[in-house]
Amino acid sequence: MPVKFNETDLYPPIRRFFEELDYRVDAEVNNCDVAMTKNGELIIIELKKSFNITLLHQALDRQKLTTQVYVAVPRPKKANTPEYRGMLQIASKLEIGLITVAMDSPTRHVEILVFPPAAPLKALKRPDRRERVLTEMAGRKTGGNIGGSTRRKLMTAYREKSIQIACVLEKHGTLNRKELLAYGCDANAYGIVYANHYDWFKRVNKGLYDLSPAGQAMLDGGEFAETVHYFRADTARLT
Repeated sequence: MPVKFNETDLYPPIRRFFEELDYRVDAEVNNCDVAMTKNGELIIIELKKSFNITLLHQALDRQKLTTQVYVAVPRPKKANTPEYRGMLQIASKLEIGLITVAMDSPTRHVEILVFPPAAPLKALKRPDRRERVLTEMAGRKTGGNIGGSTRRKLMTAYREKSIQIACVLEKHGTLNRKELLAYGCDANAYGIVYANHYDWFKRVNKGLYDLSPAGQAMLDGGEFAETVHYFRADTARLT
């Protein structure tokens, strides 16, 4: 019987593998399935259920951000076939790293078959995009995304900061700008509640904001359960 799995099922074993190597791992960062950092190094991994042209195109685009780009696919059933050797040859020629995940095994073993170049061969074409990826990662505190996700709301640094504010307002009620900052919210907390991008906040009076019914529903709804749990616990710890 063929093993059934989704693209997102590749992410947990890859995350564990690299976290054990002391990498900071985030999913769905500025259109990258997986982004990792360690000692200033940025690694990007694109996930697919098969080794195909779409995956290669994505990887080549990510090489504009970093030379350390990998593609990750399920482990082929048979090694030493023309298709297997061709996959290794293409990855090597394109200077793309290749990772396989044993989706047909309970351990879901991760193996790196091809490594990208250890040092940059040419100047990066999009250093601005690279900086956006690094800035987004630096702004996150939780791992609320799964690599390879589609058709679901993603956890961005901005959404994470909004959830933190919602948790603080849930705990303490109506607050002003100084009070939000005093409870550990982001420096732009007042701008976030003022913009109210997700309708999670309500203006009570001039300079005073509270949690809206939509915000409470979000906290209790479970869609962002991991992030909500983190900030509820963090808010309780700080009070």
